[in-house]
Amino acid sequence: MTYVRGIHLHRRSLLKGIGGLAMSLPFLNAMTPAFAQAAATKSPKRFVSVYFPNGYITAKWTPTAEGTDFTLPYALEPLQARKDKVSILTHLCDDPSKTNSSFHDRVMGSMFTGVEMSKTEVKAGPSIDQVAAQALGKNTQLASMELAAEESLYFGLPYWASATNRLPVETNPRSVFERLFGDADSLDPAVLAKLRDQRASILDALSSDAASLKQGLGSADRIKLDEYFDSVRDIENRLNVRDNIAAQNINMDRPGGPPSAYADLVRLMFDLQVVALRTDKTRVISFMMGGEASNMEFPEINWFYSHHLTSHHGGDPVKMQGLSDVNRYQIGLFDYYLGKLAAVQEADGSLLDNSLVLYASGLGDADHHMAVDLPVLLAGGASMGHKGGRHVNLPNHTPITSLYLSMMDKLGVPLDKFGDSSSRIQGVFDV
Repeated sequence: MTYVRGIHLHRRSLLKGIGGLAMSLPFLNAMTPAFAQAAATKSPKRFVSVYFPNGYITAKWTPTAEGTDFTLPYALEPLQARKDKVSILTHLCDDPSKTNSSFHDRVMGSMFTGVEMSKTEVKAGPSIDQVAAQALGKNTQLASMELAAEESLYFGLPYWASATNRLPVETNPRSVFERLFGDADSLDPAVLAKLRDQRASILDALSSDAASLKQGLGSADRIKLDEYFDSVRDIENRLNVRDNIAAQNINMDRPGGPPSAYADLVRLMFDLQVVALRTDKTRVISFMMGGEASNMEFPEINWFYSHHLTSHHGGDPVKMQGLSDVNRYQIGLFDYYLGKLAAVQEADGSLLDNSLVLYASGLGDADHHMAVDLPVLLAGGASMGHKGGRHVNLPNHTPITSLYLSMMDKLGVPLDKFGDSSSRIQGVFDV
């Protein structure tokens, strides 16, 4: 029998500081009972979906070879270091009727529900993230989190609690941070500023409890705790810098808004997601890289043209290359997220290994509003049998809901049917 010195912590142990402030801890070895330390410890299973708008250019995204012997095409090249963690799935569709022409709000309704939408009736849901949340969120503080780098102002959102209840998204990282680590009763800017002054830093307020805790931990747990604290303080510092800049702008009603640079905002939102998952605040996260029909421009890659209008390229090679450049840019940010997840080690693998992460758009050929041949990636999930490192060429018009059913099986949420499918896909998970 293996005996472990030091303290034993409950899985939901908190650091507690002044004013009742508390913060969840990441998973530590000390949270496993001594008599069970020698046995494999199962980490929670997580479901994450990352949505990007306005489709893609097939030739720049889809590998020419199937199986494991393929080269990443232009738009996916940023994933090279994590190629073995990602599957590329082709010929999936989110068009339940298989016949109707698509439009942006219809895509937003059917993407995660598999339910046919119409211009005259807003009725979908529940979306697959909420189905997962009903099961995986029973033991977490937050059943799910719905986040975005930009709202879809004209064409709705893809997350549904029920057939008629579409969920909002949070686009402000300051609000996400305060949701995870504490908030004031008032949203008044003066009250929030006073709260920040009082607590200065969450980690400073918790320093005494943290120091006492570390004394009783093993070296591996101390390293994990230091890494976690570093990530939280880094997020705090980035938000506080933004607050200080915003406070100088007399035209702003509330300081602490999202960073002005798109990449900074997306990375910050990804960092917050990693903290939320590693502390088990939630096991289900949905994130939109941009709103459907987004008119965002990307000066950081020298593309000064509307994303939406770029996707309606009409065969113009310049616009087609521009759309591929945007796809590649966003894939690079997604790779940043995967790297952060992979860097967090748990008892039985990395945070990435214990998460199924979907990256997809609701449109394929956005020039013609086609909801077939979607660009879909599945990352992580090694502990759940996801093979990775392969291009899976599925039959034409395979419902994306078939992928969801397969994913739910691996997450321990088996369903007989979801949306327009009752079948599973083959070739992505170990049997």
